[in-house]
Amino acid sequence: MDFSKAYLAIVNASVEQDTKEIPLILSAIDFKNKTCLEIGTGPFARLAIKIAKSQNPPKSITGIEQYQEAAEKANQEIKKQGLENTISVIQIPPH
Repeated sequence: MDFSKAYLAIVNASVEQDTKEIPLILSAIDFKNKTCLEIGTGPFARLAIKIAKSQNPPKSITGIEQYQEAAEKANQEIKKQGLENTISVIQIPPH
């Protein structure tokens, strides 16, 4: 299995296991009207979506993802959540 397939398999397996740190991060930081950057967005853009749906959402979030398939899936999830005006994911080639 090549690295990108292994990476997507790990991410898919971990979707149900949300981290406990996310609510703490959201409660400790005021994102209101800020621009945010998420590096390594992943195919589900989970953190970006949770931040965008928080009580004090940022003006915008830009996600960076190395893998094209993961970036495409993230953008699909963002659109499904109706957050394409707040979150954008760009794909950069792996090094």
